[in-house]
Amino acid sequence: MQKIAIIVPDQEKRVELQPVFIPYEREVLIEVGTLSAGVSAAKRLLRQGVEILLARGGTAESIRAAFPGAVVVEIPISGFDLVLALDKAKAYGDKVAVVAFPKMVQQIECLESVLGVKIRKYLLTEQAQIDGLVHQAIAEGADVVLGGHGTVNMGKRLGFPCVPIITGEKAYLEGFLQARELLKTIEQERRKTSLIQAVLDHTNEGILSIDENGWITAANPTALTMLV
Repeated sequence: MQKIAIIVPDQEKRVELQPVFIPYEREVLIEVGTLSAGVSAAKRLLRQGVEILLARGGTAESIRAAFPGAVVVEIPISGFDLVLALDKAKAYGDKVAVVAFPKMVQQIECLESVLGVKIRKYLLTEQAQIDGLVHQAIAEGADVVLGGHGTVNMGKRLGFPCVPIITGEKAYLEGFLQARELLKTIEQERRKTSLIQAVLDHTNEGILSIDENGWITAANPTALTMLV
């Protein structure tokens, strides 16, 4: 069973990535979902037994917020992907508005002076802000809106020039390989914990684990018998 899943923004990206992940098809699932739809996909995948979820930007943040205990690896956006997006945006004018979550904006800022583009940043903290911030960017004189899937969809609905920040195949593959190593570590720690628990459960000595405040945090069966 696959224990790693990649959540991509649309079916087009899923089709694009499938050939890349053929060597790993027994290890990874590729599902479609962005922002709230990504959270729904994550819920289903976690129920199926997936242990590590990969997503980008706002979708990764939304999944972390919905499932605090889940292991979420954020797909990195490469400098090359950002340069391509900004270069396309320049065709519409010099006043580029970026409506995106903080990590994406931080990556874009370092390229601003290099490419000679005036970038106004509109930071998202939640999905619900997208519509308002895109309207604000347009009202404040932007020539083009740059951002993720939700931002671009909003720009398209308004008939306003918009350019998506597209994550390339290499970034998805690098994210998966990182998740793969993380899964190995998780499984190794799980085996160690199981071994230690087996030893504790079958020893004749009573063993307690106590935290720095003197509270008992764990006890083996023998210790529990002695405490009763």
